[in-house]
Amino acid sequence: MEFWIESHGVKTTTLDQLVQKHCQPNQPRPPLASNQLNGMLKGFIDLLLVHEGRYYVVDWKSNWLGKDDAAYTRMAMQLEMLHHRYDLQAVLYVLALHRLLKARLPNYDYDA
Repeated sequence: MEFWIESHGVKTTTLDQLVQKHCQPNQPRPPLASNQLNGMLKGFIDLLLVHEGRYYVVDWKSNWLGKDDAAYTRMAMQLEMLHHRYDLQAVLYVLALHRLLKARLPNYDYDA
């Protein structure tokens, strides 16, 4: 799914603080560069699906962590996700899905 997110004066340092507070808090990751976002962010979500009334975002990654399954532990994958800041990508994808559902579904409630 292609999406566009409009931004006006979004400070990347503030965005980074919020993402770090709410997505795997207290875990180390590289900080976002200090900047200000103005304009349109364009992205593509690999797959959206609904199962038993809940919506899911699916994103494929092909990062190589090692030669066998033992290299792909939950912790190793979590560290790789944070190192590449896929946590920020996930937040943007959820925001895009939220806006789509809010626009298209009557009585949409994010918490439900």
